[in-house]
Amino acid sequence: MSSPFYYRVFTSIERNIWADEVERFIEESGLGLSVIGIVDEDDAEKLDAVPVELLLCDEDESEVATLVYDRLDASDILAEEISEFQEVIQEMFPECNRSWVADKLAHSIGCYCFTVFDAGLLNENWDRLATLAEWLRDETNGIEQSDGGQITNEQGAVVLVTPFEDEVEEDDSDDEESDEEFDDDDDEFEEEDDEETAESDDWGADSVDDGSDDFDDEEEDCFSDEFDLESDSSEEYDEDDSSFEDESGDDDDSEEEEIDDSELEDEEESEDFVAAVRIGDRWVEKQVDSDESLEEFMRGEV
Repeated sequence: MSSPFYYRVFTSIERNIWADEVERFIEESGLGLSVIGIVDEDDAEKLDAVPVELLLCDEDESEVATLVYDRLDASDILAEEISEFQEVIQEMFPECNRSWVADKLAHSIGCYCFTVFDAGLLNENWDRLATLAEWLRDETNGIEQSDGGQITNEQGAVVLVTPFEDEVEEDDSDDEESDEEFDDDDDEFEEEDDEETAESDDWGADSVDDGSDDFDDEEEDCFSDEFDLESDSSEEYDEDDSSFEDESGDDDDSEEEEIDDSELEDEEESEDFVAAVRIGDRWVEKQVDSDESLEEFMRGEV
């Protein structure tokens, strides 16, 4: 089982939506989730005990997520978490939206926190949780925050995103690997210099002949390897050409490829989202549907 994923809805109004209302919404919306209330151990024998945590399961009885609600005035950790998030948003983009989110967090009085398990990350279950989170956001005038990902406004438009840290880490690791390769190359050159120095002390005609023979052998092997590579590559090209001819002559295969391409296009479209930039006292929405539009949004351009 992988580490759980956290998704939060920060609320800013005095309304505590909990077990009965959550279960009623799930039932009326036909989300296909069941709710199990988990009570405090001290209240386990009380029939009217209020659950402190809700366990959400799908129709296969797989545990999808848990949901808890923390009030700022009754929580030991929420104030600290909000303080940490205030620091996190200073590294998110676009910069023009940071102050609005910071003010929104500063006026939050509660937080609904989803702990999402593996089954909850499946497409259907993820959509179910997103619907529930959206409802909680609308009912409480809240904002949504995904674990290490993005933050929305009250309308659900994305207003802050995390920069691409993974790419930066990959670049750093590549630089480290290249440095190690250079270090290894330097060690090899030093060893070769030492060997050449030792051989120069016993320099003679025999050593010259042996060196020339070695060079001829290396040169011969080198060229033979190159020719082998060229022959192998030509064979690969021949195979590619033959496979291309087979594909071009088969109409059924081309139809399957077209279907696959359409599925990919649908998948790409599903990754689009609505973002918003704060200009003055209003939001200006922007459709993010490409890397270019994402970069524009991160710069605060609409």
